[in-house]
Amino acid sequence: KDVLGYKKAGNEYKKLKEFMPDESVMDDIERDAKEDVVAKEETDFEKLYEINPDLVCVLSIPALGLQYPVVQGADNVKYLNTTFEGNKNSAGCLFMDYENSSDLSDPNTYIYGHNMKDGSMFGSLKKIVREEGYASGEKAYVTTGDDVYSYSMKSAEIVSIDEYKPPEGENGLLTLYTCWGNDKSKRLLVKFAKEKV
Repeated sequence: KDVLGYKKAGNEYKKLKEFMPDESVMDDIERDAKEDVVAKEETDFEKLYEINPDLVCVLSIPALGLQYPVVQGADNVKYLNTTFEGNKNSAGCLFMDYENSSDLSDPNTYIYGHNMKDGSMFGSLKKIVREEGYASGEKAYVTTGDDVYSYSMKSAEIVSIDEYKPPEGENGLLTLYTCWGNDKSKRLLVKFAKEKV
C-alpha cells in the first residue's frame, strides 16, 4: 500500500515539475545568487495556483534535489494526507504552518513535510544529518509570486516534541520540520537563515 501511494504521489509531483525551474536553472542559481530572478521567471505560479489556490511558494534545495510547491491551509492537518492536487495520499504535501504569515515575514517560518522512506518530500533531509558535506552552508530558495528568497543552512537537530521550544530573539528563520525514524516523539528540524540582499 505504501509503495503504491509513493508511486502515485511521485507521478503527481513529477508532473508539477513542468511549472517549476528545471535542474539546470537551479544549478545556475546555485552558482550565482544574482540569477534568483531566473527561478521566478521560470516558475509558472499562475498555473500552479490554478491547480491549488492554497499555494504560497516553491521550496528548492538544489544540493538535495528537493523542489516542491508549498501550500498553507486553514489548519495543520489537511495536507498531512492530501497532495498538492487535492488527492488523498499518505505522502501529503509540503505545507507552511497555518499561523505563519505567507509572506515569510515572521521571525520563524515553519514548513512541514513527511520524511518519506523513498527520499521524496522531506526524506532527503536525512542526508543533512547522516552524510558529511551537508553540515552547513547549503542553500535553500523560496520562490513566491513576487520574489525569490535565498537562505543558508544554519543547523540541523533531532529534538523531542515534548521538550522543543522555538528559538527567541532570532529573525528570518526558515525551519523545515519532519518526523524522525520510528520514534513518534522525535522530530528533525533543519533551520535556514535568510540571507541579506
